[in-house]
Amino acid sequence: MKSYSKLIAQYAIIVALVVCSFTIDAFLTTRFLPIRAVIATTAIVLSIVQLFDFKTAVFTTTALGLVSLVFAYIFPNLAAEVMQKPVVSVLPRICIGLVSYSVLALMRKLTEKSSSPFVKKYVTSSVAAAFGVITNTLLVLSTITFYTNENFFNKLLSAIIAFNFPAELLVGIIAVPAIVNAVKDRIKPYRIENIGD
Repeated sequence: MKSYSKLIAQYAIIVALVVCSFTIDAFLTTRFLPIRAVIATTAIVLSIVQLFDFKTAVFTTTALGLVSLVFAYIFPNLAAEVMQKPVVSVLPRICIGLVSYSVLALMRKLTEKSSSPFVKKYVTSSVAAAFGVITNTLLVLSTITFYTNENFFNKLLSAIIAFNFPAELLVGIIAVPAIVNAVKDRIKPYRIENIGD
């Protein structure tokens, strides 16, 4: 029973982090940009994906999708109406956890014999984070095409390509490895991954 309560607490903290980071992004970008950029959220979510197990990674990105859905109603912007559809806001975000965690596992296998700590720690993390950002962008844009007219989609695509994607990719490649390597040893004693062990 004790392990389950710790797991619930861990998940509650993760949801709180996602909500806080999304709130920061929403306040900043709704004032300055036509579409919300999720810079803080990208850093937090992709770091959590790399710091915990597969189930927690998928839980985290699912939470991101649900928060994104709710925030589409709270903070209106150019994409709010289309982001109110779960197929656009939730489904692609679930895939971020699946893809990014899988790429991380693959990169760890590919670099396990490397003698370079930089390659093992930072390159592995950067590649996994980049795949997470690319997955999000491709899937969100793909699902948006089903619900928007061509003119709206072109405006949205221009905004995403001009600012969102490059900014999120840079955060993923640079900030995520730094965060992961700074905190992974500190949180190790608190991680709850295997119930019943």
